[in-house]
Amino acid sequence: MKYFFITIALCITSFLHAQNSGVIEGKLLDKSNNDEPITFANVAIKGTDVTSITDFRGNYVFKDLEPGTYTLQYSFLGYETKEIEIEVVEGKKWVDAHLKISKAINFEAIQLAALAEGNN
Repeated sequence: MKYFFITIALCITSFLHAQNSGVIEGKLLDKSNNDEPITFANVAIKGTDVTSITDFRGNYVFKDLEPGTYTLQYSFLGYETKEIEIEVVEGKKWVDAHLKISKAINFEAIQLAALAEGNN
């Protein structure tokens, strides 16, 4: 009988804990390339050490989040960094984000500056 009550108490505790957590799922897409998924990009919760990497389909996930407001930060080499503020409640929240390619570096200006320094 004692084991029965312990088992019931553990089940109720785990059930109550599971209801208080939230999940953020989403997809990171390339705005400059017909919404193609961006693979292996970094998605972080700003102000924490919690990060995720997008998979081959651009999907990412954060599990077991306490309800509250979070800022998601998306970054990938060659793209502009983007931040989205999201309110997490119990259950699942889907957040898609689009990144734009950053402005190209002007290599002509760099070459001219290097040539001008070399002539001095």
